[in-house]
Amino acid sequence: MTAQPVLALVPRGILIDAERISPAWPQAAVRCQDDHWQLVTIVAWCRYRRGWAVLIRWPDGHEDWRRYDARHLIRSHEHLGGWG
Repeated sequence: MTAQPVLALVPRGILIDAERISPAWPQAAVRCQDDHWQLVTIVAWCRYRRGWAVLIRWPDGHEDWRRYDARHLIRSHEHLGGWG
């Protein structure tokens, strides 16, 4: 991943005791600062004091929590086989 994602990182430790929720749709795309969309896998969601956080697995295999923002995280239509 060359360009950085627009979604803000959730600081480590804030979500330690938070209940994780399995995603209804694991395939997603995240907007990056260069305005392209990066395909990712959603591992989990959780509610915290600032709203919703999403645990993202990036194409290189690393995972991190990001603050959810509907403008910068969308459901991927890749799994539809070109029918989306």
